Amino acid sequence: VEVEISDRLRRYSLPEGEGDIKAALGASLSLLELGPKRIMYPLYALIWLTPLCEPFRQAGIEPGFITYLWGKSGTFKSSLIAVLLCHYGDFGPKTLPASFKDTSFSVEEIAFQAKDILLVVDDLYPSLNPKERMKMEGALEYLSRGQGDRQGRGRLKSTTELRSGHPPRGLALCSGETMPLSGSSLARNFVLHILKDDINEEKLTQAQAQKGLLSQAMRGYLEYLAPQLDTLPSDLLEDFGNLRDKAKRESKTRTRHRRIDETVASLFLGFNIFINFAVAQGALSQEEGVKHLQEAWKALNEVGDELAQVAEREEPTRRFFEALQELQTQGRVYFASMEGALPEIAELTQGAVRIGWGPDEKGVYYLLYGPAWEQVVRYLQAQEEGLSLSKNNLLDYIEQKGLLDRSQGERRSIKKKIAGEQYRVLPVLGKAFAQEEGEDEA
Repeated sequence: VEVEISDRLRRYSLPEGEGDIKAALGASLSLLELGPKRIMYPLYALIWLTPLCEPFRQAGIEPGFITYLWGKSGTFKSSLIAVLLCHYGDFGPKTLPASFKDTSFSVEEIAFQAKDILLVVDDLYPSLNPKERMKMEGALEYLSRGQGDRQGRGRLKSTTELRSGHPPRGLALCSGETMPLSGSSLARNFVLHILKDDINEEKLTQAQAQKGLLSQAMRGYLEYLAPQLDTLPSDLLEDFGNLRDKAKRESKTRTRHRRIDETVASLFLGFNIFINFAVAQGALSQEEGVKHLQEAWKALNEVGDELAQVAEREEPTRRFFEALQELQTQGRVYFASMEGALPEIAELTQGAVRIGWGPDEKGVYYLLYGPAWEQVVRYLQAQEEGLSLSKNNLLDYIEQKGLLDRSQGERRSIKKKIAGEQYRVLPVLGKAFAQEEGEDEA
């Protein structure tokens, strides 16, 4: 069978002959020493999970996430990723297969072609051009949706016949200097934050010098998997369910999204299969293998808990009302009293915007939703933040969270006579401004 592949995929290549598998595995395992466990175990597990996408798919548990590594320039992100990707071929920081300068369509196509291999999409940088920044962040969002749902975008042919999309068939590792993900996108990404001095530069240089051995380790791993392909799907299904449930039980944050538990289970399962292979080849002792598994499980769950905490902090209704409180503290917006008087304590800035009235005797605030939304959006944009929902969708969330006083009418917004004038307002319960940690579900 002859196959023509994209030029971008030509660097993916495994050695033809057998080599010293113990030496290759030793070089591979040494990569775990390049940085902290919270970074290296998830990245390393991803390498060995990716070739299992097809058995996972047959079992009905195909992994649906992106690993996103972010940190400031100079943290060796691209160099680290390139060394890891050398398990699949010959790569360097300047020869990675895709970047966020590419169009969403081209990334979708290459993700479809890259079956059962790891696709790297590099360099989401904080462009000063708003359109370029939105384009790159949109590409990450689009890729996250595609990988998370394992679907491609359907299109119409010129004959108006529907053409099926090209779903991703491998896994993706992305990198960037910013972390634009929020809301449901966070659950579709396993986010790793790399800091300055996290990576040992001397050991990274040593790893680069012996990167040719890494593809030999992958070749041996694939040969180890080949005889098991018929039985793997059923084995994976049972183990995956047990690990997912265990991850949920042991999570330290009760709001952790189920997708994160599934990601932890998938990564650990792939790593576990690799450790069995390394032990069988004599590259690790049984005791060393068990220690690696224990450390990997701990590291994966710590990252999962951190993501749950980030998602909780950035939950859109919480962030909206937090922003309103911050604006009130700065005197840029205010709630008048029910009689229409200015607040007694706050020092208002020039041009301060009235966003409602209250609280009344029941603790209800009467919010002018339009002006409040406008002020929050401007405030967050100035801080390079944003809400993950549209204006109307946020209103749906506020209602679903039980933050509205529904005793005054069936509609979300009501007509209310305040200080002698009739207004259309949103009756917001006082608890909206004092949401407790853990109250929200990720």
